[in-house]
Amino acid sequence: MADEFNLDNDNLTPEQFINEKVAGKSDSEVQVELLKLELDLKKQELAAKQQQLEYMKYDLIVKKDDADKIMGRRTAQIEANRQKMDSLLTFMRNREAQQNHCNHRKGGIDAQSLIYGEGTSDKYCVIKHGLPNGNFFVICSRCNKEWHPARPYNVEGGALRPLPATPGWAEAVAWPTDNTASASSRFVYEKN
Repeated sequence: MADEFNLDNDNLTPEQFINEKVAGKSDSEVQVELLKLELDLKKQELAAKQQQLEYMKYDLIVKKDDADKIMGRRTAQIEANRQKMDSLLTFMRNREAQQNHCNHRKGGIDAQSLIYGEGTSDKYCVIKHGLPNGNFFVICSRCNKEWHPARPYNVEGGALRPLPATPGWAEAVAWPTDNTASASSRFVYEKN
């Protein structure tokens, strides 16, 4: 495109241009020279705008490509999180089904009894575990089901509200077992 312009004038300073191209010419010849310069200027501005549009097109392509990459990563992360969530929900459903099937008893004569919690003893395979705050909970050593007593919990604003006992808590505490209770170190935390 550069050869479309009048490059004769490009390397001249304004003073040189006047002295070499315009000085000693008639008004009409100066007018023609002015029109040539205006035409060259318009052509150069048009070429610059076309080049700018080309750059903008490339910029849009690059930005679109970057946006596509970002969206691709975001979509992949969403899908990965969805798969993790689905796996976790499946795990929780399976665990709950296993815990509901478990009779929480000791004994049994085969691996089936141990794996599926089909104990035959009149003793339960539960452990009563003491917590640092003095409370305790009960846990089955076969299926890991936990039973917790009613307890307070903090809500927004620092208020304490009761959390109800886990269903079956009273029965689990009363189950006969020959397991030794476990405990954590006890401490009291006071908020000033």
